Order: sequence, then C-alpha cells, then structure tokens
Amino acid sequence: MAINERKEIVVRWLETSDHMIHDALLAEAKNGHESLLGIKVKALKLLGIEVEEGQTPSEAYLKAMCDENGLPFTLPAPFEIVDALQFSGAMKFYWWLV
Repeated sequence: MAINERKEIVVRWLETSDHMIHDALLAEAKNGHESLLGIKVKALKLLGIEVEEGQTPSEAYLKAMCDENGLPFTLPAPFEIVDALQFSGAMKFYWWLV
C-alpha cells in the first residue's frame, strides 16, 4: 500500500501588482534616494523577514520559507518550495527579489 502524505507547504508574499504597496515603496525610494536593494529589504521586512549580512533578498526569502515549512535551506531551493511558489502566485514576487 502506498500513501502519499505530502505536507502542505505555505508561502507568503507581497503582490507585486498591488499598487498601494508598490507605490508606497517607490515613493519612499524616491524621497530617500534609496537603492533597489533597499526597497527589496523593506519589502521583506513587511513580511517579517530579515536579510542577514551576506544574503541576497531572494536567499533570505527562500530561507524563511524553508524555515517556516520545516525544510532545510538549500540552493537550489527544495522542490516543495519551488512547487509552492509556482502554484501560489508567489513566483512573481520571488523573481522581483532576484
């Protein structure tokens, strides 16, 4: 007997098409002359994710999603995380972070 006990993977993201968030981040960047990297770090902070020294925003995001789902953080990302990103709509946010 084979049983597929696939764990449900939960991912969080900001809608990059959400004009309110996009406009707020863009206005803050223009007013403070902030870099694109700074905007990405602030977007992650809205999700409660900190970018550690030596990490890219995309790595910090993937690590947080792995940690929250009890998976080891690896690059390339675990299949379960990639699958969840693709089918949840979060992939667009991830590519924005890259």
